[in-house]
Amino acid sequence: MRISIIFVIIISLQNVNCGTNNNLYEFPELVFRYDKSLLSPLTNFENLSLSIPLNFEQVSGDKYRSIEKKLETNKDNYFDTDVLSIYQHLDGQVIFISKINDLKNIYDRLNNEFELGLIETFGASETNRGQLLINNRETVQFITTNDNFVNYKLFYNVFSKNCYLVDYFVPIKKFVNFQSTMESSISTLTIK
Repeated sequence: MRISIIFVIIISLQNVNCGTNNNLYEFPELVFRYDKSLLSPLTNFENLSLSIPLNFEQVSGDKYRSIEKKLETNKDNYFDTDVLSIYQHLDGQVIFISKINDLKNIYDRLNNEFELGLIETFGASETNRGQLLINNRETVQFITTNDNFVNYKLFYNVFSKNCYLVDYFVPIKKFVNFQSTMESSISTLTIK
């Protein structure tokens, strides 16, 4: 009798422990706050759809081409990207929407080496990585902060060749007020 009780306790402890292990391939569903009144209508960027926050202006013309060229031809880029659109706000917030040009999924390359490069490039002391599902698509998120900005970097649909990168750059002084708007925008990410 004692042996069976001990056996049940051991099995129960193992089951509880298995439930707390962090599996690298786990992507919990995360529900973001959504407030439609903070967003513009849904916009399509190739196969990606996203609602941009209100009062953001699309960067266009020579300014867009200049930024696009700098971003796409930077020899230090970790991934080959195609900048699809850039939006900016008068308060300093910027949103970049890019497509990852790769023939295979990028998940395994979002590793410690990538994180260290991100920290160094952004002049930060650390970055926080998260894995989640946004509208049933696997997403890897990096939140990185330096003295001036918070960067939410979202790799959306990471197990597919059809992967997108959405970057939200927010001045630290504006972050608290902008967070619910940013979350509303993130909640609209979808692939057609």
